[in-house]
Amino acid sequence: GYSTTDVKSATLLISTHTLPGTIGIPNKGWALKTSSYRIDETDPLNQIKTCSKLKTIMAMAEAEQSGFDDALMINTKGDVVETTRANLFWVLNGAVYTAPIDSGALPGITRSKVIDLCNKEGSPVVETRIQPDDLLKAEGVFATVSTYGLVDVIGLDGQEIPKSPTTTRLSELYQILIHSTGNV
Repeated sequence: GYSTTDVKSATLLISTHTLPGTIGIPNKGWALKTSSYRIDETDPLNQIKTCSKLKTIMAMAEAEQSGFDDALMINTKGDVVETTRANLFWVLNGAVYTAPIDSGALPGITRSKVIDLCNKEGSPVVETRIQPDDLLKAEGVFATVSTYGLVDVIGLDGQEIPKSPTTTRLSELYQILIHSTGNV
C-alpha cells in the first residue's frame, strides 16, 4: 500500500472538465442503473467528498456502458444510499425521504440545504432505509448535487419513475435560495 513515511513534499494533480450543465438549466432527468458495486456503510471515507472512490468510478462506467445516466449505489445490506455523484431523495405519500448518513451516504452540502428547505416548508425529511425496488413505488425520486441542484430521477433499471410536484416545488425553492445567496 501507500506510505507517507519519508514524504518530503506533496504532489498535486488537478483534472478539469467542462460542466455538462449548471444550476438552473433544465435537465432531462437521470435514468439510473442499480450498480453491482456495493458501498461499505462502515467505511469512514464515506463522510469525505473525494474523487478517490474507485467503486463509484467503476459503477458510473458500468451504468454508462449500459446506456444509463448514473448508477444507483446500494450498501452491503442492500439499502439505497446515493448515486455515484449525488445524494438521493424520494417522495412517498407526500413526505420526503433520504438515506441516513450511517447507511454510507455522503453528508452533501446540497443534501443539507434541501433538508433545511423541507424543514422551513413544514415538511421535515425522514431519514430511513429503503430497498431499490421500493423506489419504483415512490411518487417521485430526485438527486441533489452542487453542480445541478435537484435532478429528477426518471427511471431505475429501465422502469419509469414519475416526476413529483414536490420535487418541482423544492427545485424552485432551491433556485430562489441559490440566487438570493449566490452560493450553495
